Amino acid sequence: MAYDLKKEEEVKEFITKLGIEYRFGCYSEKKADVCHLLGDYLEAVKKDESKARKVYQTNCEDRDFGRSCHKSGTYAFRAADPNGALTFFEKACGLGVAESCLNAGLIHVNSKAKETVREKGLDLLKKGCDGNNHHSCFYLSGIHLHEKNMPEARQFSERACSLGNMYACANLSQMYRKGDGGEKSEEKADLYKARALELQDEVKKQQGVTFQEGIKPV
Repeated sequence: MAYDLKKEEEVKEFITKLGIEYRFGCYSEKKADVCHLLGDYLEAVKKDESKARKVYQTNCEDRDFGRSCHKSGTYAFRAADPNGALTFFEKACGLGVAESCLNAGLIHVNSKAKETVREKGLDLLKKGCDGNNHHSCFYLSGIHLHEKNMPEARQFSERACSLGNMYACANLSQMYRKGDGGEKSEEKADLYKARALELQDEVKKQQGVTFQEGIKPV
């Protein structure tokens, strides 16, 4: 059946059927990806974060679904439970969720949980960077900048910039202009400055969030 999503009654029917399909796929067919969608549905559409959290946690613990582990970590962190968040984020990182590597790494580096190890935090951030998470690369560049390790700072800035981090591009421009961490090049400095401004313009042009974007994994 095709729905006219401009009509309120048909929108309500569509949303109701969507929930039924997700529940069947999760509870009857035991599909991990559908269980995660059910969590998204409960969170974004039904506004029931308590039920959504339970679905995510069960899907993480019973089915090892990385995105659900990441969501569980996010809920735990919001509930002021950094140790619980760290457990979920580290599991999600091991399952290939780069954003979780970032979060776990920052918890370790910033010592927000007990028995944190800085080197482990750096390793987790490196995994996030290797997984194309530009924030992880940028934080690593910042750490190396603070420690005056300019070659490493430049390396991670280049990686972050290539992944679309405008701040890394701006920092990289300054590094090339001053010759920090390697060659000095006005040409490359101007090139990375232009890239930073281009990314800044792209951010300004982004407007709103679509319905689909609101319920997909974050």
